[in-house]
Amino acid sequence: MKKFYSKDSPGTLRTVDWLKSQTDWVSLMKTIKPRNEYPPMLSFKIDNFDSEKIKNSILDASKIYGDFGWRSAQGSSSKYTGFSLVYNPNHQDNLDIHASTLGTPKNNREEFYWRNIEKHSVLKDSYFDGYGFNKPTPASEHGELGEFLKRLKRTRIRSRVSFINGPAFTPGKPDWHRDEPVFDNLRINIPVSTTPDYFFQLENYDPVHLPVGRAYSWDTDRPHTVFNTTKSDTCRIHIVLGCSPWWDYNPNEQSWSQNEFYGVKHPFDMLVDGDVMSGLTFDPDTKIYK
Repeated sequence: MKKFYSKDSPGTLRTVDWLKSQTDWVSLMKTIKPRNEYPPMLSFKIDNFDSEKIKNSILDASKIYGDFGWRSAQGSSSKYTGFSLVYNPNHQDNLDIHASTLGTPKNNREEFYWRNIEKHSVLKDSYFDGYGFNKPTPASEHGELGEFLKRLKRTRIRSRVSFINGPAFTPGKPDWHRDEPVFDNLRINIPVSTTPDYFFQLENYDPVHLPVGRAYSWDTDRPHTVFNTTKSDTCRIHIVLGCSPWWDYNPNEQSWSQNEFYGVKHPFDMLVDGDVMSGLTFDPDTKIYK
């Protein structure tokens, strides 16, 4: 299988767009369909998931490595914070490595659709270069959190632990956004600590609360938002994992290669079959959205 070296990617393109320009990836994305008609949100049981231990590990890591507000041109948010699980050593914003996947000071708060790249003349090594974030942060290897993340079988790309801080609640409209298609970045969202005051909403569906003890995945290219409804003393903690389903990264060679699933299996089928993360069991009977 041909290898694509990061050094050969031009600065005008994100890594993912460069790989698409060199291969038949785009045409395959249009032809590969899931073998089943999955619900709008997939729900998974998690084997041997001790949320309390992982929560304590996350809180401990945040004390050691930092808890960073989402960055935008307006500054750092006190409501939405967290720390990065991967980083790009060449990140052009020159942020702390544990803050590098939480926004960019180049964009306004409402400009975090993955296509809002107009303010970046150089896309390589920008916030929007998701495949550039592939080096694990020290926080991602801390304690129980680090042990849990070892279950991921595919290359981890732009990922973070996210906090929604109830004490910083301010009334207002939810921050709707879109992320990459699942062929580019397959995301797994894992609640670690939450209360019924916190909600997730997918476009054209009602808000729902996502309880602890499950992992969730959906078409992240569809507009969605997370929010809390009242000021409280609680904090919502989620692990937001991103991975490249069809490409594997070799950190020693700094190269990307197509894996055995490339052009063969839809990312959702990979997730259901255990090709993405071990210990997840698809639960078709639990329908968050019907």
